[in-house]
Order: sequence, then structure tokens, then C-alpha cells
Amino acid sequence: MPDVEALDWVVNTELAPLVEGSPIVRRVLKFPRKHLRALPEFLRDLRSERYNVVIDLQGLLRSALIARFARLVSDGYVLGMSDAREGALWFYQKIAKVPAAHAILRYLAAAHLAGANLDLQLHFPLPAGEVPEGFSLSPEYILIHPFSRWLGKSLSADLVSELVKLSAPRRVVVVGQGSINLPDIAEDWTGRTSLKQLLGIIQGATGVISSDSGPLHLAVALGRPTVGVFGPSHPELTGPWASNSCAIRVKYDSVCRVGKQRAWKTADSGLDAIPAERIIHELHRMIGRGRLRPSVKLLLE
Repeated sequence: MPDVEALDWVVNTELAPLVEGSPIVRRVLKFPRKHLRALPEFLRDLRSERYNVVIDLQGLLRSALIARFARLVSDGYVLGMSDAREGALWFYQKIAKVPAAHAILRYLAAAHLAGANLDLQLHFPLPAGEVPEGFSLSPEYILIHPFSRWLGKSLSADLVSELVKLSAPRRVVVVGQGSINLPDIAEDWTGRTSLKQLLGIIQGATGVISSDSGPLHLAVALGRPTVGVFGPSHPELTGPWASNSCAIRVKYDSVCRVGKQRAWKTADSGLDAIPAERIIHELHRMIGRGRLRPSVKLLLE
């Protein structure tokens, strides 16, 4: 964006390590979602500066309220997207008309309205990860992240076991904030890593298989060959975005007939209908494309 002197970023406290240390971010403002007693301090920090532009990319009532509470210069404004929900549109002074397309294209439409030049290369500056004590980066390994906030997006223990067995004799590491029964040949690092340690393990992986979750996008941003496994959600809207990544989606309409909300919150989404062999085949295909720094040249008219 032209003439940007400083970029401050509001982020949930637990996700702050993904932004802290970024060369493009001046201040990280940690929103205390789980500790509301700290909210007054957060609001004081937020209002300690005046901003030319405040951009709400989440598009929900809470994020819109935070954006509107920020102090603006005399000609400053709050910018949001046209598909915002929960009444957030009422709090914006400028609204970017966004396409019904991938999230990256939607966000770029908002950046374009704020003055960004979109004839560019997209890069994802993430901090260096940390290797947990006791973990070895060699020999090479396949990484599996099976968990998601919703059960309907998570990979079952049976599917993960099949993936582990089909990957043999290659080393397989399983990570994430959860617990799962695994074959003895898998290395179980579930529930044992911080966010920065998760980054370190992802950075060292030969290839990554993940549910529809944050670590999926971290793997893509880090340039790792990646396969995302999708159930009720739509990969064309939030799927992996790189030439060495792909998404496999269950045939939701025929397999899952329990309604979208229930499918997210229960294990009825039919992910087990996706053959493990197909997931492994796609992962090998992505590995054949090599590691890369994700970038894509985009021009929005």
C-alpha cells in the first residue's frame, strides 16, 4: 500500500506468535478473548494511536466494534467487506464489494479499496519456528494434522491410521491440540507443542496432510507440499493456495445428509469416505512439485 508508515495488527492473544517479529508489523495488539478482565488495557492500547485506515477482514460484529473503537485521524475511515455478517456493515465508512471467491481474493479486494497495488507477488512472512526438545528433523518425515475446532472437519483415528500405514516405511509425525489413537509406528506429538514449535515441525516436513484448519494454511504459507482434507466446508473458498498444494473434499451432498451445522459439530461429515490411498497419491504428487515460497501474481480489475 502506498505511503504506509506503520502497520498495527489486532490478533487473539493465543495467535500472537504468528505476527510478532514480522518485518511488516509495528505493533501487535493482543485481544484478550479468553481473559476479558484485560479488555480495558487492550482498549487503551488500541486508542493510544490515531489511524488513517482501519481494515476489518474478519467481518463479524466483534471485529467491527474493535475497528470502530480505534481512533482515526480527521480524514480516516473504517473499511470492511460487503459480505460481513452480524450487522458489522453498520460500523464501516467504506465497504469493499468482494467477490464470492477465495478468501485471499476477498481480502485483496479490501486492500485494493484502501489503495494497495495488486499487481504483485503475495508472500507470507511468518516467524522462524522452534524445534521442540526431543524432536529430530531427520530422517525426513510426513506430517499429519488431523484436528479441527469442529468434529466434522477432523480426520478420524481410522483414517489417520490408514494414512500412517500407507506411508510406511517413511517416518510419520502426528501433531495438533487433541488426542487420537495411533499405530505404534507413528510419532505422537499431539498436545505437546507450542504454536512456534508447531511452526518448527511444519517447516521441517517433507509433506503435510491436514484437516481444514489453521495448520493447513501455515503449511501452505511455509511452502510445504500439502494436501487439505475437506468435509462440510468449501476448499474453493478457503482451501490451500499454492501450486504445490491441493484439497480433497468428500462428496458432501451424497455422503452427509445431516445438515451443515450438525456436520460441523459431529463426526457425521463422511470424511472416512475419502480413500486414504487417494490422499497419499495426491501428497506424493505435491511432493513431486517440490518446496516453494508461496507466491501468486494477481491483478484485480
